Amino acid sequence: MEEIESLEQTLIQHLRTSGLRQAREVSLVEEVLEIRKRRRQIFSSLENQAKEASIEAGKAAKAAEIERDEIKEKFIQLKKQQKDELLELQQAWDEREQSLIQHEEDHIESLKKEWGKKFDKLRNGYVDEVKTLEDKIAKLTRENEMMEKKIMETMSMKVKNELREEYQKQYDDKVAE
Repeated sequence: MEEIESLEQTLIQHLRTSGLRQAREVSLVEEVLEIRKRRRQIFSSLENQAKEASIEAGKAAKAAEIERDEIKEKFIQLKKQQKDELLELQQAWDEREQSLIQHEEDHIESLKKEWGKKFDKLRNGYVDEVKTLEDKIAKLTRENEMMEKKIMETMSMKVKNELREEYQKQYDDKVAE
């Protein structure tokens, strides 16, 4: 900038010493001064625009940083929430599993008692019928074990499917955000 002003000043000195008529010299000097004035206005305007752009860029960078921090915090919260929900589901599953096992054990025990009483009654006079009853008890026990296994498999698949659907929904919700 100083170099431009120095060149302008040199041009004005050349015009004054060039031997032109005074009116022409004054006219050219005034044009150079007008050019200097316009140049200063343009540079001042550019400088102001650069400052404003710098301020806006700073604001945008700060806003982006804040948004990044908010997203990071939300992600951490969602991850913790997911972990907590998974733990709750696991606990519910364990409780349900224990409940089913206890129910089946109680049922088997009651069947054993029931059939045991009948067995004791029939033992004295009906040996063949006792053998039939033992076979039925064994069959019912196998069926109960198979049913228990099927129930456990069904519950396991149901819980897995529910978990899968829930995680898919959470993932879809995150993606939609």
